[in-house]
Amino acid sequence: MDCLKYVIFLVYLVKQLNDIGKLELIESLLDSPIIYDKELDFDIYYDAVFTAIDNIFEYSTRRYYENNCFELTVLSDKVMVDYYILAGEFGKQRGISYKKNPYIIDARREAERHFIFSYSLSYRIHGHIEPKRPFHSRLTIIVYDEGDVDMIGVAIGIAAMYKFFQNKCSELRELLSKEAAAA
Repeated sequence: MDCLKYVIFLVYLVKQLNDIGKLELIESLLDSPIIYDKELDFDIYYDAVFTAIDNIFEYSTRRYYENNCFELTVLSDKVMVDYYILAGEFGKQRGISYKKNPYIIDARREAERHFIFSYSLSYRIHGHIEPKRPFHSRLTIIVYDEGDVDMIGVAIGIAAMYKFFQNKCSELRELLSKEAAAA
């Protein structure tokens, strides 16, 4: 039964990846023989999960800090950068400050929904409405050694954040273009 739980999580991740159009990742996950002789091969399973984490967003870097006992993963993508630029335009047109911008607040709340399932997991979301370099807006995931974090939950959360940025970018583009046409 324990094996079934992990397979179900992986199937859910595949569904999330399909929703965001990451078909090449689905192919790589499905090619991973995670079950061997009716038992879950955790090495292959977690390799597949980390492959997903590293490839959902276009930019990904991971580093382990031995002195501080945590792993830091930094993620970014054009869709995330575009989201913050559009959110900035929305706020600027309405005279709303960055901290009170409902789209900035929504992104923080969405990240919180997906990344507070373990005391050993932390996140930071950095959104720049006027980026100075590519991938300036980013999502940072911090996994501490002292606890238990099931990385499939992190992968599912990352896929959900990507979907959030995709959907909200479409919403913001449509809203801003309607307003521009009406002006």
